[in-house]
Amino acid sequence: MNFGNLSGQDIQFSQTYNNSLHLNPALAGATRKTRAMLHHRTQWHQLDANYISSMAGGDHYSEKLNSGFGLYFLYDQQGQTILNSYEIAAQYAYEVVLKQNIVVRFGLQGTLVNRSLDYTKLIFPDQIDNQGNVGNTQVDLEQISTKTTNGDFSSGIVVYGNRIWGGYSAHHLNRPTTSFVGNTTRWPIKHTFISGYKYYIQEPSKTLNEKSITPTAHYKMQGKSDQFDLGIFGIYYPAMIGVWYRGIPFLKQYNTRLQNNESLSMMIGAKFKQAQFSYSYDIVASKLAPARTGGSHEINVIYYFTPFKKARKPMKRLPCPELFDEK
Repeated sequence: MNFGNLSGQDIQFSQTYNNSLHLNPALAGATRKTRAMLHHRTQWHQLDANYISSMAGGDHYSEKLNSGFGLYFLYDQQGQTILNSYEIAAQYAYEVVLKQNIVVRFGLQGTLVNRSLDYTKLIFPDQIDNQGNVGNTQVDLEQISTKTTNGDFSSGIVVYGNRIWGGYSAHHLNRPTTSFVGNTTRWPIKHTFISGYKYYIQEPSKTLNEKSITPTAHYKMQGKSDQFDLGIFGIYYPAMIGVWYRGIPFLKQYNTRLQNNESLSMMIGAKFKQAQFSYSYDIVASKLAPARTGGSHEINVIYYFTPFKKARKPMKRLPCPELFDEK
């Protein structure tokens, strides 16, 4: 039985640093606090081939163990519930402080992935006659499994100082199967590189609020697909705005007709005491734009829990855009 060749890639989020647990397991506990987060993305909601992804998780930092612990649950729905994915991931990150105030974090992640396929909502080529009518299929549907469950392993590293950071992560190290009709199709490893620099216009203190500008770069590669996100974030405490572009338009194209343009994303956010809220919208920049997809919407909510006691020693925090400095 042959269904032809299909291509796909991992779930991607525009608010990468606000959804840092999904970005790199080495970021678990990087805020030096205990936090809970909710994240939701709706992509191309005006098309039948839309994507809905929801995530809930949290992380905690242990000063005694120099370690961060993270846990998240992810649900992804594709094509009006035709293909559904459920993930639960546990993360561990260990932190090492080097000379010259450089911090290195190593992270590991174990994930259990359950995917289900509702093939009753699929239309096979042999169902469509010359007049466009849809009939019965000759495909033996009993050969198609409706569910798969796999273990998935990932790792990452992040290095940062007072103003600059860089990191790398590799997801699907064991290359779990993605097939419902056999074990021949496996996820390619996803390689992700991140970097950024925070420039303080006004550093935060007990009497002054933060004012800063942070340019960031995010490159990801999986199989034959790759993308480059280049953006800038501005913080005028308690407000945050950001804009970034996704694609590699001048350096690469997938064929002679399809340039690597994806989207232009804009974000606004604010922090109120211990809670943080942000919203982003993606404007489609590819050839899919004439289809009027409706773009993509993302909402992120983070809550920081008050520590029971102050830290016994000064701790260097990662200067990512999402990590507002203490007041």
